[in-house]
Amino acid sequence: MKNYSFIRKITVAVLTAALACGATACGEADSSQSSVTNEDSAVNNSSESAELKVVRIGCGGNNGAEGLSESAAIAANEGYFEEELNKAGYTAEYFGFAQAGPAINEAFAAEEIDVGFYADFPLFTAVSNDVGVVGFALANSEQNYAVFASSTSGIESAGDLEGKQVVVGAGTILQKYFIDVVNEYSLNIDNIGQINALQDAQTLIASGDADAIIYNNLAAIRLENAGLGSVVEDTTDKPQYSSAVVAAGRSEWLRENEEAAIAIVKALDRAQKFAENDPEAAYETMSSDSTPATVFQQTYSYDESFGYFKPEITDEYLTRAQTIADFMFENSLIKKEIDVNGAFDNSYVEKALAE
Repeated sequence: MKNYSFIRKITVAVLTAALACGATACGEADSSQSSVTNEDSAVNNSSESAELKVVRIGCGGNNGAEGLSESAAIAANEGYFEEELNKAGYTAEYFGFAQAGPAINEAFAAEEIDVGFYADFPLFTAVSNDVGVVGFALANSEQNYAVFASSTSGIESAGDLEGKQVVVGAGTILQKYFIDVVNEYSLNIDNIGQINALQDAQTLIASGDADAIIYNNLAAIRLENAGLGSVVEDTTDKPQYSSAVVAAGRSEWLRENEEAAIAIVKALDRAQKFAENDPEAAYETMSSDSTPATVFQQTYSYDESFGYFKPEITDEYLTRAQTIADFMFENSLIKKEIDVNGAFDNSYVEKALAE
């Protein structure tokens, strides 16, 4: 795993204090440093803060940038974000949110962050609620999901789910994937026990109280490696069921800081090229203490061109994204229907890749 020496790691406790002190005090450089008596010392000590504007970036987890995933993790760990932002006159500050999407949306609404990396599902929630957030790039256009079955369940394929107890995160993208699987295999959903206890999924599998989990593919592979069962179905060959990890920003901030958004896109593009040119190094740089490089290799080796890490917001993805937004509305997960074309702005990607 790469060393985060260039990143200020922010724990939940520090984040709470940061939110209390307000966006201006926590997110902007203090120009009063120039009043130091020794003029040379003042210039040296304040030059970086005076020249570089702070981009406040939100992501999942408790430990700031360690919560980044996919190409965003590579861009942070290899220093691409900092390099590209510095060239544009910015620097990055990372905020971790244990509650991920919902908490990031709250931070967006409070204008406590400028950019967030999270799934398209919460982005569509923000758009439906008129939070003033727009997706300006993709960090992974194929966020994959899986059906994980315990070793004692007798489940050999997704077609065997009837009569079983399945952990499904209600009101999440995992619920949509579950319904996709039910429809594909013509299963009777009333004959499948659904347990809405995703945080306890591993315990339920280990105790035998659940037979299967509808899970993020990487998490499912982690359980498989732990010897608790196996992945019997996933979306790696069915991208129509996958979702995306997006780079989103506050609309007002994006308008006023176009060069920063372009710099972030450039970093994501460099990350994709890094992964394509050296998959083994990519797996290593995405790894962590809890998730070794071998798990990332199992997760992403189905296509080591890493085309799904390209930042472009393609028409193919937007078609898939609309099915997600429609599912959310039809199941009362968002207040109003949305056209996903309005949830994204591809102009930052176009400008970044044209330079």
